[in-house]
Amino acid sequence: MTLKIKIFILLVCLFFCDCSNNSKQSEKISLRHKAIDLGEDFIGYGGFLTFHDNKIIGMEMAPTLPPFFCLVADNQKQTFFQLGNRGQGPDDFIHPFSIQHLGDNKIGSLDMGNRTYSEFYINLEDSRIEIEKRIRFHSPPNRIIKTAYDQFVGLSVKDGLFTIFDATGMEFKSLFEYPYKNKDERNLDNSYRSFAYQGTLSSNLSKTKLVYTSFYGEIIHFYNIEKGDIKLIAKTENNYPLYTKNTQSTQTGVIYDNKVMVGYISTYATDQFVYALFNGVNNLQEFMKKRNFDAKILHVFDWKGHLIKEYELDVPCSYMCVSDDNSTVWAVATEPDNVLVSFDLTRNSENNIEDKEKELTQTKENVSNVLNSNTSAANNTYIRSTRKNNPMTAKQDIGMIRVGEEKKITMQLSDVESVSSPSKDILIKDSVVSQNQHILSIYITKKKVGDFNDTIHVSFNSSSLSFVISGEAVK
Repeated sequence: MTLKIKIFILLVCLFFCDCSNNSKQSEKISLRHKAIDLGEDFIGYGGFLTFHDNKIIGMEMAPTLPPFFCLVADNQKQTFFQLGNRGQGPDDFIHPFSIQHLGDNKIGSLDMGNRTYSEFYINLEDSRIEIEKRIRFHSPPNRIIKTAYDQFVGLSVKDGLFTIFDATGMEFKSLFEYPYKNKDERNLDNSYRSFAYQGTLSSNLSKTKLVYTSFYGEIIHFYNIEKGDIKLIAKTENNYPLYTKNTQSTQTGVIYDNKVMVGYISTYATDQFVYALFNGVNNLQEFMKKRNFDAKILHVFDWKGHLIKEYELDVPCSYMCVSDDNSTVWAVATEPDNVLVSFDLTRNSENNIEDKEKELTQTKENVSNVLNSNTSAANNTYIRSTRKNNPMTAKQDIGMIRVGEEKKITMQLSDVESVSSPSKDILIKDSVVSQNQHILSIYITKKKVGDFNDTIHVSFNSSSLSFVISGEAVK
């Protein structure tokens, strides 16, 4: 009898250091806000923010106020401007729903009301917007960014996770797929999954990388942008949204379970780091009572997908941007009223995120990728890392196996202290090839049809690693 097994390796790395290092890694760093005094001016609901040259440029969601604002922040004074007009004229905006700094003082914004992406300059001397051009989309996504290659990437509804558009707004390519927790969810029509996993899309300042997050669950992906293509760097999927298909409406949609986790609210990226506001509550009904889509936890990732810092804000925030030198977070705080605030990331030098990134990179050198397996699968390995109690993972499909026959996986690791597995289906041979280098030969033998989950534990000098090998057996 032949057993076809799809085997996935979830590589889980939990970093355990001595007591002093352990507490520094796991605890959140508290940040206190500084309110921005706008004098007699004010913001309504606020909206997405971007930063350039000491200017915080934001959208205004309140329909009775101008569609954009600009705060000029320097050491001497702070000046606030409200910009643009709402309407259906050639230079007006109806419902702008994104903002992006395009370089050379140019701003980009997608208007869902008239299906156009506007590229414009801000003239502060006359307090007005000068539109350079508008690109009309036949069916624009509600999240879109412009790339360094004069193309656009948006979250897809019809096919895949992303749609790439050319410079004229015509779609020409769909890529990847929305997350899924099992094969049943993967078989759902993309219209349902795109609704369930709706979220944010942000690019770095150079427009060569992008980050996608889901509003529900704990999901974040990192990608490189190429001309006409997108390549995955890393992804973290620690928690998936709980929902059912909405069958009581003529429109496609989903109904979220009350225990769904509220995930990433807002993201912003520089060329060095990704900043993501994370909520983490599991009570949707209580969350919705607040009437504010906000969060108090700020995650900082590098572009390899490593979570290198976790801050706790003293006020909940809904939108944010970060200075180009990664020293200041500007945000829209939601309590007690919507106000602009700033957070200083440089107050404690020992908490510098660049130092933390170097520390994490050095620790991760203990673990190398899978060197060899006697299968042909190698191109779809995803590495991800998160904070201490949420694992780094890698996933790899290693093909087929027959009942009673062995499947061998070979790994090279450094500084291994011990390796073990509670599974009777796993045999491990540890070969020491040098003073610090170990070759682990892992032999998997399955005896019956069915799902399985086998764990392998590896201890290092200052960390530990857990392998979860899972598969689905099909006759």
